[in-house]
Amino acid sequence: CTEALRRADMRLDEVELFITHQPISWFSPFIEETLGLPEGVTVNTFEEYASINSCSLSMSMREAARIGRLRAGTKMLVFGPATGNVYGSIAVRW
Repeated sequence: CTEALRRADMRLDEVELFITHQPISWFSPFIEETLGLPEGVTVNTFEEYASINSCSLSMSMREAARIGRLRAGTKMLVFGPATGNVYGSIAVRW
């Protein structure tokens, strides 16, 4: 996430929306705390959809757009961890 933010010329405190894979209910708050993001910056879809694997990132973005949290100009950080040591992150201004 740090490298993605650096490449996007964005700081962590500028992130308005954080999207992450949600394999278990406590994962989103755990990652928010680990990265030092403000509580609640993540749109949590686990309670409604549970673990939907690779669909969780796009579903969370869709939900964020539906509730008005993802709109033109939103500074968003996306983190997609997978099994083992595979992961990816992007930082974008939507």
